[in-house]
Amino acid sequence: MNKMIFYIGRFVHVLTVICLTQAVIFAQVEKTNTKLLPKLMKKEKIFDSILKNPGVYDVQIIYTRIDRKKDGITFVNHHYNVSKNKYFYPANAVFLPVAALTLEKISALAKEYDVDKDRFVKIDNALTQEIILYQDTSSANHYATFADFIKQMFVAGDKNACNYCYDFLNQRYLNERMHGMGYGDSWFLHKLDSNPPETSRRSNVVTFFRTNVMSYYIDIIYLKRHPTTIPFYSIYVKKGEYNPDDYYTDRPKISLGRGFVENGAVVDSAVDFTVRNKFTIEDMHGFLKALMFPETYGNKLKLSDDDYAFLYRQMADNNGFNYILNNRLDDPSIKIFNNSGKDMGFMIDNAYVVDTKNGVDFLLTAVIKCNKTDIFGEEYYEYERTGLPFMKNLSNMILEYEIRTKQKNQNFENLPNKITDKK
Repeated sequence: MNKMIFYIGRFVHVLTVICLTQAVIFAQVEKTNTKLLPKLMKKEKIFDSILKNPGVYDVQIIYTRIDRKKDGITFVNHHYNVSKNKYFYPANAVFLPVAALTLEKISALAKEYDVDKDRFVKIDNALTQEIILYQDTSSANHYATFADFIKQMFVAGDKNACNYCYDFLNQRYLNERMHGMGYGDSWFLHKLDSNPPETSRRSNVVTFFRTNVMSYYIDIIYLKRHPTTIPFYSIYVKKGEYNPDDYYTDRPKISLGRGFVENGAVVDSAVDFTVRNKFTIEDMHGFLKALMFPETYGNKLKLSDDDYAFLYRQMADNNGFNYILNNRLDDPSIKIFNNSGKDMGFMIDNAYVVDTKNGVDFLLTAVIKCNKTDIFGEEYYEYERTGLPFMKNLSNMILEYEIRTKQKNQNFENLPNKITDKK
């Protein structure tokens, strides 16, 4: 299965390369259409409630059709109700940029230090020097590595694993790197924990070790006695950092809802999301597109082929967090590379879908509010009743449209026949 996912991962690269081999430059065109999605949805009664009550569900959708021709590739972006000013809480949908930039930063450090994603690491509190983590029982060898952190993010929805990557990147670097790539409407203001967002300005210490159990133990023992010194067998130490830039003051006010649950009772007051993470649907979709089609977008991310294959594999292995095409997860011809999120009444999925049987692929990003009451509390969220059916129906509608209108000149028309479980 892992080999199959690897080949699917490389398949994404092959698709892009094929369409560029006859072009002198990266021939890539973007078009945007706002008429198709409402037209398709109006034909399906299952979408009547959403179309008639846009303020109740706050649905936003971006569907990208991928047209390949001899002279290049065209992305036709179909929008529904998309606005950078329409806030939704992204929850675990921030995993993808955090994971990708973690791999990118490790790759950059590897030019000077002998580090990689499989090295043992230790996380220390920057203020107290106390060890936060050095063993990880979910990993094969019980030692913490960034490879395992990223796996746990996608396979288990592990927020702590994301927080360790956030520490490694640090708040300022993460935001400046994302803004530098063109995703300036999004802000990653806090870790995924219960601490006040402002505490995320300070990142903890991350130490890389040689992947040797004995040397690792020697270092751990030494560090317990001398917490402020650099251990014998460490390769690289990322010191604790404090972001001098204040991302919290004077932000535009964001208040949602009419109440929230506290100590079992409803408090009649809106919830303040002003200093919470913001990942707009356009930035989310754009980041996925740049990740899955790196050559087409001028390699915005500085990742190796191994890093791309590793990340694709994690995105494809997280069936427990597939909301798009959630009724097709056992279909071997459907490959889904995604990152989803579900919290505070919002459900989000950001996916690249490949149908190897019918020879079509597309990108689909969607968010829906599953909280008709506008009261924030777990008992009020309708993920099963509202979110999952919407994601299933929307993605099946798009897949059927893709198959029905499939272009005959797609360059990878015969490629899916070469991708089998046997490989």
